[in-house]
Amino acid sequence: MNIVVTLASQLPFQGFNIYMDNYYSSVPTFRYLFNLGFNVIGTVRLNRICNELHLKKSAEKGTMKWHITPRMSNEDQDTSPILAYTWKDSGVVYLMSTCHRGGDTIVVTRQSGAAEIEVPAPSIVEQYCFGMRGVDIADQLRSSYCIRQKSKRWYLSLFYWVVDAIIVNAFACARYHDFGAEESFSKTHLSFRT
Repeated sequence: MNIVVTLASQLPFQGFNIYMDNYYSSVPTFRYLFNLGFNVIGTVRLNRICNELHLKKSAEKGTMKWHITPRMSNEDQDTSPILAYTWKDSGVVYLMSTCHRGGDTIVVTRQSGAAEIEVPAPSIVEQYCFGMRGVDIADQLRSSYCIRQKSKRWYLSLFYWVVDAIIVNAFACARYHDFGAEESFSKTHLSFRT
């Protein structure tokens, strides 16, 4: 929680939407950031939210549950309720938000064999995917053609990760730079690396 709060306190003003991965998400972190004036959206691990949101892996695609954590009245402040969602996509996804209402749904298209099917999803999924798109794409590109090798020396692992991050960032910059050209950027990630 300390890392997230330190980074958030350095923002120039309040009112930002903060998107978090499940590593940093917890109910106390969401409450604290909301009281500082930030909206917080993120995935969360099941053991950090109430157990009544547990969904079996055998549940049908598109199944969802939601729960609002109750208000906690303190002498100093009254914190906002946090919406916790469970949604079954290809796997079970657990989400929390301080700026959504329960029951808001959208329809997303998923591939099922050769056919496309429409699956109901909570509206929080769309906003989370929009906010986290850069991080998830960078992780995906970095893991696709990773140069990392096993090593007992920690600094070599760090070095390989930095080299991978530099290559992914260079690929993103090249794609962005050539985006306005008459011909679209034609190199794939693999051909860019070679």
